[in-house]
Amino acid sequence: SSETNNWLEELAKVDVDKIRVLNEVLSSPMKIMYSFAVANARGEYFLFLDEDLIFVTNDWLPNMMEQALCHDVGCVGPKLINKDQKVLSAGIGFDCNGYAQHIGQHVIWHSMLGQGQLLSIFQPALIDDHCWMVSRDCWEKVNFTDDELLDPLHAVADFMFRAQESGFRIITATDSIIVFNGELRTFNSEDQVALQFIRNKHLASSPSYESGSFSLNDFSSLTISDDKRESCWIAKKQLGMPLFIILGEASVDGYSRYFIDLLKNLEEKEFIRLIHLKVIPCRH
Repeated sequence: SSETNNWLEELAKVDVDKIRVLNEVLSSPMKIMYSFAVANARGEYFLFLDEDLIFVTNDWLPNMMEQALCHDVGCVGPKLINKDQKVLSAGIGFDCNGYAQHIGQHVIWHSMLGQGQLLSIFQPALIDDHCWMVSRDCWEKVNFTDDELLDPLHAVADFMFRAQESGFRIITATDSIIVFNGELRTFNSEDQVALQFIRNKHLASSPSYESGSFSLNDFSSLTISDDKRESCWIAKKQLGMPLFIILGEASVDGYSRYFIDLLKNLEEKEFIRLIHLKVIPCRH
């Protein structure tokens, strides 16, 4: 729009040495626009952003850069959340059947599930293409363009698999929190076929690759599926009744206390309902 163009023109005047607005009309696929932007960039790291992102913290970019500067890191992604503070994607993984899913979806962004794995830096198989950073070194060594892949999601996935084959690591900077206000792309049957083909192609050509990547199995406990939740607890679907968990008040160790605190936190968010029972000593 003209309003956006005017805003960009003013932005370019803020610092002519560091900010450049490329005034080009491109009708090509998004992956061609990636290459066009990189060809005109002068920095050592490239950040691709979706227009529906909302930056709610001041350290989202420094936290991504901190990981990007680490040895052998090629691509870095943030933890995308929605306005309800639930994770949309902390990377992409593959389950035991080879199906791609967003890691951590539907979980509160600061959740300690999986021993706090969603709060720790980890290596997913892929990064969601709504926001990702890549180093110039990785970009030039791997070569992004693949003429056979027109869909930007598939092209980015292929690039990241090839980057890992070349020895680069793919990292989720879980302390980089960004709100995504758009509609997150779900993986339809066409996407699943394409992503499985791309993944299997690279696994077949590089047997050592699998040991360097995480499948969704490692994060299955960090992703809450509404379908699985309803199938396990029908009362939630029919009557809106949350799952009940019964707690005793016996003496507990540190790990049990931590677990109880986690359950109480879930109860406050109305995910579960707790019933507390006092311990009655048995007489022999």
